[in-house]
Amino acid sequence: MKIVRNSTVTAFAAASAFLVACGAAPPGALTSCQQLDVLPGSSTNDILFVVDDSASMDPKQQALAANFTAFIDAINGSNAAQVAKGLEPFDFHIAVTTSSIFFAAPTGKAR
Repeated sequence: MKIVRNSTVTAFAAASAFLVACGAAPPGALTSCQQLDVLPGSSTNDILFVVDDSASMDPKQQALAANFTAFIDAINGSNAAQVAKGLEPFDFHIAVTTSSIFFAAPTGKAR
């Protein structure tokens, strides 16, 4: 039992030394972000929705559809905030595709 205990203590000591070293940064390393990057006058954002169209995902599809207007409203709100600050609005490109090429009836029955 003493050998196992010594091995455990040795392993713990080695792991502790490694963890302490993780907290130390080499000289000149960046340890916090203090730079402010200003985006160019306009920013383009591409958003792609890949919708799983399997029948089991129907409730999630309905939730996505029900909340899509709120999503668009949030984008419009962020653009209004940009304009209010005297900045160019964001340029959004939105696309939607499905996970397959066949039709999945919401009831799970083929039509």
